[in-house]
Amino acid sequence: MARYDDQNQPLARYRSAELFDRHVDELIGICRGISADGAINQNEAEYLIKWLEQNKEYVGAYPFNILYGRISDMLKDGMLDDDESKELLDIVKRLTGENKEEIVYAGERTSTSLPLDDPKPDIIFDGYSFAFTGIFTVGTRKQCEELVIQKRWQST
Repeated sequence: MARYDDQNQPLARYRSAELFDRHVDELIGICRGISADGAINQNEAEYLIKWLEQNKEYVGAYPFNILYGRISDMLKDGMLDDDESKELLDIVKRLTGENKEEIVYAGERTSTSLPLDDPKPDIIFDGYSFAFTGIFTVGTRKQCEELVIQKRWQST
């Protein structure tokens, strides 16, 4: 699916990635703003879902998909109750890295800790190779490699 800029011109692939990154940054900023007082109210939840709907082209990608799915379910009845508000606050704080429970990998704090792997999946190491490229949220490439090696020996 082609994406277009303000002048209805097709976006180059690199420009598309740049725009996606900008929207992720904006989403994180919004989440930090609405969670700054330690609570999320009805108006803030409605603002957040409207912003997500205005940027629906990203709703299929992380972290938009997690947040949009949960907040849609919460507001299905038109009301954000106390339990939903607390859960949404927890999700938002995990998304922004502001959760109270700091998870540490390879000596570094992670930037996000959404419950994407809850329950944790079985990971099979035998017969598989791992390639480490790009930037990781849990440390350097070398630290990630060391974690996989450590987990590999723990699983045998």
